[in-house]
Amino acid sequence: MDEPAGQPAPIPTRAPVDMRFPLRPVLLFFLALVPAYLLVFWGMEYVRGKDGPWRLVFSSDAVGVPSLLVEHPGILAGGMELRFSEEKVEPGQRVECLLDKPLKPLPWGKRISEDLTFLPGTLAIDAFGHEVEIAPRILVVNRKEIPWGSQMHWVLKPADKMPVSERFAPKAPRPLAR
Repeated sequence: MDEPAGQPAPIPTRAPVDMRFPLRPVLLFFLALVPAYLLVFWGMEYVRGKDGPWRLVFSSDAVGVPSLLVEHPGILAGGMELRFSEEKVEPGQRVECLLDKPLKPLPWGKRISEDLTFLPGTLAIDAFGHEVEIAPRILVVNRKEIPWGSQMHWVLKPADKMPVSERFAPKAPRPLAR
């Protein structure tokens, strides 16, 4: 099948290309993606909040001596109280603070850090010169670890305060166990 001389070779024809947007596969993808996203989101929210938040009660007695009661039903049955002797606030005060959302106002004390990503979370405050860190594993007061114990009372005296130079300084790293 020789081509006649001088005639160009015929160009093979192809089927036309479909240039329309692939709507059906995209819709199917999103219909599968939305329930998967919602399942992961609600699952993470459940895990984040299943243990519940800390409940802090800031109070003062009739003469104005402040105290901080730390409560959590899963960690402390009766709570743990820190009393700040020789400090004064308004007498007869009682404010409950549920730490379920970040940056909730505290009646007294300065917030140093807070991590409430997974409840109950961790909170560190400077209360009348005492550094108090509340964590699920342990309570840390003036950089000394205190094991959680229900219905315990601690009296913090001005002599227990950390020096100002150490109060906001970073903690020294622990040596690695070998």
